[in-house]
Amino acid sequence: MSASSRALHYVLKVGDLKKNIEFFRDKLAMRVLRHEVFDEGCEAACNGPYDNKWSKTMIGYGPEDDHFVLELTYNYSVGSYKLGNDLQYLKISLKPDLFDKVLSTTNEQVSSGESRNFSLKSPDGYRFLIETGRGQSKNDVTEVCLSCTNLNRSKQYWTELLKMTPAEEDQSSRESSSNETVLSYSSNSSNTEQQPRLRL
Repeated sequence: MSASSRALHYVLKVGDLKKNIEFFRDKLAMRVLRHEVFDEGCEAACNGPYDNKWSKTMIGYGPEDDHFVLELTYNYSVGSYKLGNDLQYLKISLKPDLFDKVLSTTNEQVSSGESRNFSLKSPDGYRFLIETGRGQSKNDVTEVCLSCTNLNRSKQYWTELLKMTPAEEDQSSRESSSNETVLSYSSNSSNTEQQPRLRL
């Protein structure tokens, strides 16, 4: 991979596109960036093992060129999915004013410390950790946390094949331990602020 490698987006399969767009737009204050509809299944299984009409909606806090965004994959013939245990959460870091606006749309309790945070679940059950802190200058998805059954093999996959590197933990992150690792493309990029972390 080149020195400008970066993570582009994370795919979420959704069973009700309308409810999910309302959640991301009206609760999390994201905006729809583009929407595409396809009459047949994707040869690369982009929409899963379904040979039917489907769509993808890119949604986020800014243009795909310089933001990590979400892709909502919707199969018109599938009303719901069984939630797996691979994705633990997606972390979203917001500037204080937008954090307060998003918080006002919920009844969630805020945890205080070096950063203020709370969690929300999407209509399909995906968990989002919303945070803000002093000096937060950008609204973006900043971390993807995945479960794995073999940490060493998973780390080998992400570092050797996909060329991610160990990330420096900031003060708002929990301390690293032998049971987890945090990776990113930051050290390979000239624009480290825009690089989300992967926590395994």
